[in-house]
Amino acid sequence: MKQDRDARRDDCEEAPDPTFHPPIMPRKRHNRSILFRAGRRFTEKEMKFKSTLIVGAALLASFSFGQDVNQKLGTLVGHPAPTFKMTDTHGKVWTNKSLMGKVVVLDFWATWCGPCKKASPVMEKLHKKYGKMGLVVVGAETMERSPLSGAKEYAKEHGYTYTFTTKNDDFTSALGINAIPAFVIIGKDGKVARTETGVPSNVDELFTSFEKTIKPLLK
Repeated sequence: MKQDRDARRDDCEEAPDPTFHPPIMPRKRHNRSILFRAGRRFTEKEMKFKSTLIVGAALLASFSFGQDVNQKLGTLVGHPAPTFKMTDTHGKVWTNKSLMGKVVVLDFWATWCGPCKKASPVMEKLHKKYGKMGLVVVGAETMERSPLSGAKEYAKEHGYTYTFTTKNDDFTSALGINAIPAFVIIGKDGKVARTETGVPSNVDELFTSFEKTIKPLLK
């Protein structure tokens, strides 16, 4: 009986990872979001946020993809995106003005965040399929544990060709993002069309879901 119980428990729980904090969602349940949180305090040099925790205590395991735990972020839908200025890994500056007339997917991520990395191939797939049609995908690096960016090396290592920007902590804070991965989709008119937090346990669902939002915006 004990062995049966242990087997059932092993089937539901994520194996511990010595590098990252474990995701708070079970690995094999469907229609669940995978989020990451940090369990240690950051120095003032590492983070600009006044809060010393990346994710608030309201981050609960019952949240699923589509239930936005970044509540402030969700209130932006239908409104113009907050003014921003991002610099990519090649030194190019991206702003609301320069992206006007484009459909934009902002993917807020960090190199230490496992679920964020699960979303990266989806971002690349969206970029390759719709980039020539007016979609701009931006991997907005944020909440890093080190003041040094790892975005350029990460993109090179995995062969990702979409845009990566760095030092986005202030922008992330202004949007009210407390948990990553977080996504903001902006229409050609500069208004926020959709926000999401986390990724489904079946990451292919992320592509399908975002594609349904993006295709009408590109018309």
